Amino acid sequence: MVMSVKVDVKGFDTVMPKVRRGIKAGLLKTARRIERDSRINAPRDTGFLKASHRVRAVNDFLVIVEAFASYAEYMEKPGRVRREGRRPFMKPAMVKNTPFLSKDIAAEVKRRLA
Repeated sequence: MVMSVKVDVKGFDTVMPKVRRGIKAGLLKTARRIERDSRINAPRDTGFLKASHRVRAVNDFLVIVEAFASYAEYMEKPGRVRREGRRPFMKPAMVKNTPFLSKDIAAEVKRRLA
């Protein structure tokens, strides 16, 4: 037996864009925190690694925090920290700021729906 139900919610089309913008704003807020902390954590020799950080919104549900210096991945990997100058910078920033993600999204969605 197959059964179908159609539900028409008035105002849904006007609410969803606000929710999407709120989600994107919450993601960007957390991403900027991660970017800030990873810049602080990044080892500094010439300063290029710290300057190479950026936040990029791909769409409403995907935000990327990246360090585009060619050696950024090498510096992030664990290894002989003192001898080779490696020091993770992105992962500690992500671990520290991930708990804020759901709070930031909820606050931004709530602000847009008020």
